Amino acid sequence: MCVIIVKNYIKKVIILRKNKIINLLIFILISNVLLAENSNKKKKISDEAVKVEIIINKKDESSRNDYLEESNNEEREAGYIYLDEDDTDVKEVKKENKVINKLDKFIRKIDEKVNPTLKFYVPASYGTWYLIKTTDPQEANFQNVRYNFAQEMNGYRITRDYFIPANQIWVENNERAWIKEEKGKVYLSIEAKLFKSFKNEILFFDRKYKYMVIRYQDTGVVRVFSREPDDDVDLEGNEKSEYESILKVIPNLKDVEYDTALRNDEIEKSRKEYIEQERARLIEEEINADPEKFFQIDTGVKSKTKKVKEKKSKNK
Repeated sequence: MCVIIVKNYIKKVIILRKNKIINLLIFILISNVLLAENSNKKKKISDEAVKVEIIINKKDESSRNDYLEESNNEEREAGYIYLDEDDTDVKEVKKENKVINKLDKFIRKIDEKVNPTLKFYVPASYGTWYLIKTTDPQEANFQNVRYNFAQEMNGYRITRDYFIPANQIWVENNERAWIKEEKGKVYLSIEAKLFKSFKNEILFFDRKYKYMVIRYQDTGVVRVFSREPDDDVDLEGNEKSEYESILKVIPNLKDVEYDTALRNDEIEKSRKEYIEQERARLIEEEINADPEKFFQIDTGVKSKTKKVKEKKSKNK
């Protein structure tokens, strides 16, 4: 009897152990299934999160709807998120931009007036220019007429020197000038008396600044200048045809002679003699007009006149 009882107990223990093992296996299986489901959900969430894009829409609601309709609502289906900017911020930015643009335009206008962009490049015109043609009949009788354009402030100090064959003298004078551009035209403005100036139109100048044609306002005289004393036109294409067409329509245009055989030392000597003669003439006129006043202003005039006479005698 005891043996039977023991056998039955052992069978029950074996059955319980088997049930525990089965329950453990079932628990492990269920846990694995649950973990697998959770991981799949996380993957789906992460994949969907990657597909999400944020678009800041600067357009209004109607334009956004039009865009979505044209693209067949692909963005909406893909999960695009639209964040509209605040209208007040947009308006403020637009107002600021308008103010900045107006200020920029105002500054640009002032800069164009103060520092205008000229078609004529002033530094390229510095140096000696030879007068080769003129409509002034008196000037056409002179020889070796030269205009030296020297820089002075923002313009020129133009020195003209020429030789008068009839008197065998060398003459020199100078004037203040500057370049001015108005309505697409270039002018050589020359300073006159009583704060006035003459606007002399530059009818032609080439890109290499070898030739200039200028019409002078005060006399109406047209002068043709060249970098070389001869009239060998070194122009090509449109510039040459333009230059020749301008000269054809100018009446009474005469050539100015340039004598290369005229030596510089002779010219310089005659120029100095002319200056001394002019100085003596002016002193004499002042003495004849009011001798007392002249000698009161400068008591050393006697010595100056003596020096002038001594120089004259030495030159003779």
